[in-house]
Amino acid sequence: MNSTLEISNINPTQEGVYYCAAREGHSVRERQISRLSLGVLVTQGPRTVTATEGETVSFTCYQNDSALDTMLWYIQPHQGGFESGYNMTKTTNDKESTLEISSLNPTQEGVYYCHTLGE
Repeated sequence: MNSTLEISNINPTQEGVYYCAAREGHSVRERQISRLSLGVLVTQGPRTVTATEGETVSFTCYQNDSALDTMLWYIQPHQGGFESGYNMTKTTNDKESTLEISSLNPTQEGVYYCHTLGE
């Protein structure tokens, strides 16, 4: 026996765990468990930047969920936070952020990544 559940026009109210069960007499046997989760797409670029000391570089982060109003930037290895030489901007619709590093120096070398979150 086979059964298919098709969900059209997916929206956040449909997130959750879906069960498919078969009844045999008085007992119900669970056959399959599926989880539907609407993830947030976060893209960041460029993937790699090679620059020389004194140059200016920029990273851009984009997210597709209007409910997320905060965009943060991190660096690894953690070196005490962002000090002078860093400029972070965000678009008015809270979907894109740019991190600009001016007068690049060796202490700013690392892996930069962005993170989004809502209230």
